[in-house]
Amino acid sequence: MTANTDRTATISADQHPLKLTPVARIPRLRVLAWDGDVLYASRGYQLLRSRPDEAPLRWEPVARFAPARWRRLTALHRISSRLVRDGFHAIAALPGGNLVAALPGAIATLTHGEAEFRVTHRIARGTRPLNFGVAPNGHIYWGEYFDNQRRDEVHVYGSTDGGLTWQVAHTFPAKSIRHIHNIIYDRDGICFWVLTGDIAEECRILRVSANWDQVETVLAGNQQVRAVA
Repeated sequence: MTANTDRTATISADQHPLKLTPVARIPRLRVLAWDGDVLYASRGYQLLRSRPDEAPLRWEPVARFAPARWRRLTALHRISSRLVRDGFHAIAALPGGNLVAALPGAIATLTHGEAEFRVTHRIARGTRPLNFGVAPNGHIYWGEYFDNQRRDEVHVYGSTDGGLTWQVAHTFPAKSIRHIHNIIYDRDGICFWVLTGDIAEECRILRVSANWDQVETVLAGNQQVRAVA
């Protein structure tokens, strides 16, 4: 086989290709996250949950978030909502029962037993993080995701009190990365994986200790390691 020849993958007789089976069709909802057998989704600024294993599929209201008045109007229509990126964009369920959500311009927390999210952090750069990383002890982290054309320093924020307050847990120096795509907790490795972008050495896959005192670059340097999930 020459370098210019297309490569073909084959499956032997004892291998079985992955087959995806539709479980449910969920119109007009944005699916956000699993927490055990509970699936969270949103419609505008209302959060709902369901247990898809139970039939028939039922959605139960969980809580709401009160956005700015103009966003209440844009959220009513699909096109305007997509244009201004309304609604919930990421959510994390913490062991203590609190829920933490990424919303336009804010991080909001739902305290266990309450019915409305409240803002616990205003986003200073960009509109929101892409995801949250949660450790088994309930500590939660998110990384700044903004255009960052000047390549300023980039922060990771963390909360150790159920998402009620936030502090800078780690800072990437100026001109080292553009922004953070994701933070994922690894239960086997007892560490976090941090994915950054966007160009050349800014593309990194990093292993970070659970207390954020050690940051190790595992892969870096090209678009092959520019990952989001």
